[in-house]
Amino acid sequence: LVDAGFYEFTEGAGSVSCTVTDLAKYLRMLLNRGQGVLTENSFQRLIQPVVQLAPGYHYGYGLDLLERHGHPVVRHGGGCFGFKSMLIGDLGDGLGVVLLANGPCNLSVAHFALEVMQAAYAGEPLPALPTPSPLVADPADYAGTYQATDGRQLKFRAVGNDLVLDYNDQVVNLALTGADQFCTRHPAMSEFL
Repeated sequence: LVDAGFYEFTEGAGSVSCTVTDLAKYLRMLLNRGQGVLTENSFQRLIQPVVQLAPGYHYGYGLDLLERHGHPVVRHGGGCFGFKSMLIGDLGDGLGVVLLANGPCNLSVAHFALEVMQAAYAGEPLPALPTPSPLVADPADYAGTYQATDGRQLKFRAVGNDLVLDYNDQVVNLALTGADQFCTRHPAMSEFL
């Protein structure tokens, strides 16, 4: 794991900071079943499935609990405007990934990185690169002029396979970040979906 960045935010009266190294230490503790920090009993409680979200996918005490390739996997993601994170660890083989992103990011990148590490660790062929989804399935579905109650307008246009926003005589490219959610790197709008 490489400490690629630092993130700090203010919450209430205090300030919280986090680095990849901090999350890597936490993940390492999980991968070592809490040794030196938690009793085995406490660790078992931490990874105990509490709520089933889908077949083979549970939520425990602050962690997503999955099974992949016959191994128990722990995961926790998070984010706020302009920031996303993912921590994922395979308890069976002791490998894990921490991802911090300060911009648009598909968190499945962390899952792919774990699959690459697992294949390399096992001496197996590396998985094929995932096929990126198109920017917008049909940009024309979003094209049009949208007006706020105060009269301000946003005009979206389909340009080939892309969706763009006409803003102050500029053409601003949009990136799909989820179902009907877009973001842009334009400095005036970078905090808003």
